[in-house]
Amino acid sequence: MSKEKLPTSRCQHAGHTQHLCALADQYFHVNCPDEFRAIVKDAKLKCQFCGRVAKNRKNLCYPTEL
Repeated sequence: MSKEKLPTSRCQHAGHTQHLCALADQYFHVNCPDEFRAIVKDAKLKCQFCGRVAKNRKNLCYPTEL
C-alpha cells in the first residue's frame, strides 16, 4: 500500500456545497433520500477525508478510486 499524503482539513473548494459531507450536515440524506441514493448508487469513488462514497467526483472533497 502506498504512503499517500492524506488531507488534514475540510475542503475549501467553491463547489463544496455539493459535496456529500456538506449535504449530510444539512440532512440531505434524510430530506431527499431519492436524490441521495442516486449520488451514492454504484459508487466508484471514496472521499479520503470523510470516507463517504459517490459515483461522481463532484460530490466528494478528496475523491479516490475504490
